[in-house]
Amino acid sequence: MKEKTNILSSYAEYKNYLEIKNKADSTIVDYSAKALKLINYIIQNDIDTYKLNIEQVESYLAKNKKRTISNNTYAKFVNCSRIFLSFLYDRGYLETDIAKKIEAVKKIQSIERVALSENEISRIEDYIKKRNCKDIENLRDFIVFYFGINFKLEWFKNRWRRQAIYKHTGIKG
Repeated sequence: MKEKTNILSSYAEYKNYLEIKNKADSTIVDYSAKALKLINYIIQNDIDTYKLNIEQVESYLAKNKKRTISNNTYAKFVNCSRIFLSFLYDRGYLETDIAKKIEAVKKIQSIERVALSENEISRIEDYIKKRNCKDIENLRDFIVFYFGINFKLEWFKNRWRRQAIYKHTGIKG
């Protein structure tokens, strides 16, 4: 059994554990941030970590579910919390393995996105130009349309450049 005051030391241990498990840098940052949120909740609510129970964890999860987040974001949040709680149990910070009592949240399958062809983009442009509505609505729709098309194209170009740089140099860009 580890003392209540050592819960903060579990954070450094957890980060090391994730690194040893060869997790990606982005995963380590994400999981660590969620672990720190749980640690802060434990400290702010003056909870004895070793005696942490399922009701307290469910209260913590429910509090975070009330935030405006998607089901998939919440599912990831619950999964990260379960992994951290399992780590705490394995390292002697918890009396019982609470992680086993938390049900996984099912993710909603994402919709496959298909890129528009040049012809489809032209047809949308023509439609916006020819439709019969107020000029301000056409202007607004053109701005939204072009921003969306151009922003996405730039994002993909930049992503491709970053991947190419990493592939050839090993340097993350």
